[in-house]
Amino acid sequence: WKAHKKVCRMIADGVNWQLLSPLQRRGLRKHHISTGCTDPWPLASAEVPEMLQPPFPSFLCVHPNQRFKIVIEELPSFRIEMPGADVHGMHFPSGQRLPLLSECITDSTNAYLAQVPNHFPQPSVYAVIGQVVWTKGCQGELAAFYDHGGSGGDGKFFRWPGGDAIGICPATGTAVRTDGRTPHLLVVCEMQGCKAIGTGLHQCFRLLPRILTREGYMRMVREGERNCVRTLRSAASGEVVEDSVPFFPEGLRYFSAWGDKVVPASQGWSTWHAQGAYAAYERLLEDKRRAS
Repeated sequence: WKAHKKVCRMIADGVNWQLLSPLQRRGLRKHHISTGCTDPWPLASAEVPEMLQPPFPSFLCVHPNQRFKIVIEELPSFRIEMPGADVHGMHFPSGQRLPLLSECITDSTNAYLAQVPNHFPQPSVYAVIGQVVWTKGCQGELAAFYDHGGSGGDGKFFRWPGGDAIGICPATGTAVRTDGRTPHLLVVCEMQGCKAIGTGLHQCFRLLPRILTREGYMRMVREGERNCVRTLRSAASGEVVEDSVPFFPEGLRYFSAWGDKVVPASQGWSTWHAQGAYAAYERLLEDKRRAS
């Protein structure tokens, strides 16, 4: 806990240790030591207090003991109901697949919790959209939407992390350079926040785009888990065959909305929205929460 407390106090910007109430600090401490985990969960500079509520706090960075694998999910087909949005009334087609980086939970007992304390979502999941570059222009465009006062920054009950969280690699915890040249992965993370109002506890969810560096991807996914299965139709026989290839970058082109191109992150995010994939992924997560 001393190491975890030190990590929290080192945060210089955003919602940090000093802005947590004594009750929230005690709750985070109790949660951390209850499982016997000795490795502090690194915090980014943008978590808000509502995200750090036990028993399932939501973090913007992955835990150093977490490992991920490639999972391919099929998005639900449905008619999108988002009044005011360009995709309102669109029918999202069936058969659309989305690659996910999904946490490998090797053991559901206390042995695993001693390595990685409870958190939300569990397992942690990052949807992978495609390859992008990160520029100052991208940073400004996305921040304008997600920062305080933007359409996506203020929730009904509290303010969510803003644009400063987007450019923090979830695996390394460091800000991604806006050089406009280095290929990165544009991923989507799900956050949870809880707000007590009166006698009620409001549980809220939000999706946020993030920039995952190649270094971060290598940390998250072990060498033996870095392949994905692609389905192809043989030109010679016409039969459908399966082939295992490295997911990043070769396999990703078969799932990305812009193929093997590398586009600015803000452009990629807009494209994903315009295709209705954002709404479809949101529906997929809602269905999973209802099922659990």
